[in-house]
Amino acid sequence: MIVDSVSVNNYPFNKIDIALINNNPFVNDSFPVVYILYDPKNMIAYVGESTNVLNRMNNHLAHPEKKNLKFLG
Repeated sequence: MIVDSVSVNNYPFNKIDIALINNNPFVNDSFPVVYILYDPKNMIAYVGESTNVLNRMNNHLAHPEKKNLKFLG
């Protein structure tokens, strides 16, 4: 399948607001999502890709080093 558009969205990265990702029409089991978790103050970035981004974000939120990052995906 060829996708002819790209969407970049910024979401709050916390357990309450992460569900907002479900409102994006591109987020489902058929489209991989590329995302960036970042900390501009410490110049840290983590780039990931997942077809199940909600589960992956919840995994990252449970990780002691990644839970304090911000989400750009």
